[in-house]
Amino acid sequence: LPFAEPPPFTRYIPVRPSRSDRKSSDTMPPQQKQRKMAIVGSRSVGKSSLTVQFVDGHFVDSYYPTIENTFSKVIKHKNQDFAVEIIDTAGQDEYTILNSKHFIGIHGYMIVYSVGSKQTFEMIRIIRDKILNHMGAESVPLIIVGNKSDLRPEQRQVKPEDGRKLAEELNCGWTEASARFNENVGKAFEGMVAEIEKGQEAGQPKEGKNCIVIDANMAVGKNKRLSKGKKGLKKRTDPFAKKDWYNLKAPSTFAIRDVGKTLVNRTTGLKNANDALKGRIFEVSLADLQKDEDHSFRKVRLRVDEVQGKNCLTNFHGLDFTSDKLRSLVRKWQSLIEANVVVKTTDDYLLR
Repeated sequence: LPFAEPPPFTRYIPVRPSRSDRKSSDTMPPQQKQRKMAIVGSRSVGKSSLTVQFVDGHFVDSYYPTIENTFSKVIKHKNQDFAVEIIDTAGQDEYTILNSKHFIGIHGYMIVYSVGSKQTFEMIRIIRDKILNHMGAESVPLIIVGNKSDLRPEQRQVKPEDGRKLAEELNCGWTEASARFNENVGKAFEGMVAEIEKGQEAGQPKEGKNCIVIDANMAVGKNKRLSKGKKGLKKRTDPFAKKDWYNLKAPSTFAIRDVGKTLVNRTTGLKNANDALKGRIFEVSLADLQKDEDHSFRKVRLRVDEVQGKNCLTNFHGLDFTSDKLRSLVRKWQSLIEANVVVKTTDDYLLR
């Protein structure tokens, strides 16, 4: 049999991709950012209806009181995808104590009220104060949402102007929405992400400022000649080098909560600092707390009850009821009059 001819030699030349192809292949989509938000507000204002409408795209007509649910949704904001975890909480009132898990890892809060209920609108300040008081912060990413905007004008108790005015006062976002007809629902959640990112950007250091300035005379390591002079004198040390400053926060009853700062020895554990700070007593003027010069001679004593981060949360010194006792009274549905306490100032001036 004749031998078969070998196949002709073929040379493979790699083809270089075009510039546009290389550019598209090298450009990777931005990674999703994780965010966590909580929806709070009075009972039956439509917190769950807003969440289900946004996540699943349908309206829940029947009402079932929510204990707590968790949802997830990807929200796009400024060409960036955010994987948002949404915590749908139970309804709050003035007696409700928010759970600690509603503050851990939460980046922002959506406070919902019903445009058909003035009482739910007035609860916004109370809920916000509870959040700030627990976190020991002056502000938090927040958006106010007026649900049930589809109500007839005669059924309304809260005007849009009232919502805008409150949002300007609290320096937060605001919108009205209708969970029933899916109006502005997506806008509300996108606005929440925008408020969170605004807070994140405000907390980041500016470019060019996050550096350490080292003095030319600074020595690194041990050097006995620097620590001791010719006469054997010890090197001077800053008495505040081993101390930390903590902020003092007055109770949320007062208009101004920044009382001042206090020092504590720097320790390796937070528990040691808490033990050193708890129980400290400070005397402050009512004029500084209430912006009222007429009461500059009135003074009240505050006691550190809790330490959160670098903030010391205070309560009235000499209070007959502790915070836990007051909470237990509220749990028993006693009235506010029965739960009130009277505190004396340094000159026997009574505060209720």
